[in-house]
Amino acid sequence: MTKLLAALVTVVWMSTAFAVGQPADTQGAVREALGKYAAVEGLEANLEIKFQRDRDEMVATSTLAVSRKLGWRLEDYTPGSEYRMINDFRVSYQFFPREKRALKLTADTPELNEQFHKPANELNPLTVLDATTVRFLGKETLNGEEVLKFEGTTTTQMMAAGAPVSRSMTAWIATADGLPRRTQEAADGTTVTTTYSGVKVNPNFKPEDFQFQVPQGVAILDMNEEMKKASSGASGTRRKP
Repeated sequence: MTKLLAALVTVVWMSTAFAVGQPADTQGAVREALGKYAAVEGLEANLEIKFQRDRDEMVATSTLAVSRKLGWRLEDYTPGSEYRMINDFRVSYQFFPREKRALKLTADTPELNEQFHKPANELNPLTVLDATTVRFLGKETLNGEEVLKFEGTTTTQMMAAGAPVSRSMTAWIATADGLPRRTQEAADGTTVTTTYSGVKVNPNFKPEDFQFQVPQGVAILDMNEEMKKASSGASGTRRKP
């Protein structure tokens, strides 16, 4: 009951934010999408990510598993650049099987903890779009599923210093569950289109699904220790006369 109440409170708060100055059809579509999304605890899906810039194009294929409660896992199967990211909200591993090495990062600061939770908190694209820019473009059928089509912009602070980066987004969100079936983002002449297929809602995940088992012979690089060394070295350099 507590979990359901928290989800409903979040939906009401977000719906209110989107309602300010928005057309009635946009408000209704947002409420519909977020209402379905409130019941989602996790997903599994196959992803095709297409990068386009001018005449250049690259396609990556991967699988995504996300649990709001336990963590998330992304496995990229693109030939020549295979990797896995496994995160249980406490420790994140990025594993490169061809190189037999893995980068380990522990959420030892509030900022890292927030970053670790982002994939689980932002399953619905409406959660990352600037509310005042969202527009509902209508209902469509995509690969046999009814979807709500939205457009808007999202702003990301890529670095602590420097200007934030804005990009436009079009999102096709399934009416069945409030989860995306396609997103298309554009910024600085580059377009990234992500297509979701084989979507499974609320799979029966276990904690070990998001815990990395180190294969034999794989070297682990502790990124927290590396950052401490780098910080210590920079401090020593500054103290020199």
